[in-house]
Amino acid sequence: MTIAEQLRREGIQQGVKQGEKKASLAFARQLIADGMGRLAIKRYTGLTDNEINALTQQ
Repeated sequence: MTIAEQLRREGIQQGVKQGEKKASLAFARQLIADGMGRLAIKRYTGLTDNEINALTQQ
């Protein structure tokens, strides 16, 4: 595998991770709006307490 191929693969993986994080944040916003508890939100989204706190302060 060439360096260019490795960089391309890493870029794709990083993009996927960013997309997954964005989806988790959007899902968490919906759960918060629906009144779901913090522990359940953590379990279903994988977000940290700090990330959830940031969403509730927006």
